[in-house]
Amino acid sequence: MEENNKKSQRAFLGGKEGAAGVFGAKKAEQHSAGGLLVKKRGNRAQICLVSKKGGRVWAFPKGRVDKGESLQETAVREVLEETGHQGCVLDQLDRIEYYFFLKENNTFYHKTVTFFLMKLEKEDAQPRDQEADSVGWYDPGVAKKKLSYLNEKKILSKAESLFKLL
Repeated sequence: MEENNKKSQRAFLGGKEGAAGVFGAKKAEQHSAGGLLVKKRGNRAQICLVSKKGGRVWAFPKGRVDKGESLQETAVREVLEETGHQGCVLDQLDRIEYYFFLKENNTFYHKTVTFFLMKLEKEDAQPRDQEADSVGWYDPGVAKKKLSYLNEKKILSKAESLFKLL
C-alpha cells in the first residue's frame, strides 16, 4: 500500500526528475543524511538536538550529501558542522521520504533523509556553524517532546532500545 502511494505521489509530481509536473513545475531529487547523536551521562543516554527558525523547530542535525560523499560521511560532517561535536556512526537507523515545493525555482522535490545512530567522540570539537540557533543535550523523553517532526520522533523511539549498548 505504501509503495503504491509513493508511486502515485511521484506520478502526480511529474514522473521523471526534471520533467514538467503539476502546473508545469520541475521535479528534482534531494538526498540528505543526519545523525541521532548520543552521549552517556552516568548510565543515562542524552540526545543532541538543534533548534532552527528562531527556536520554533527542533530536529536532529542533518544536511545534503556532497558530491562524492557517502551517506555516513555526510552524517558525520553535518553533525560536526551544526553542533560542533564529533561523532562516529554506529548503525543506520532509518530513512524517511517526503515532498516539498520551492516556488522560487518552481520545483517539486522528493527528499530522502537517511539517519544514523552516532556516538559522541568529542564534545565541542570545533566551533559550530550558525545554521542552528542553538544546540542542546536532552534525556530521550524530553527530546521526544521537543522534536518538531513526527518522523524524527519515530526514529528516536526506534533507537531507544539501542542506547543501553553504548
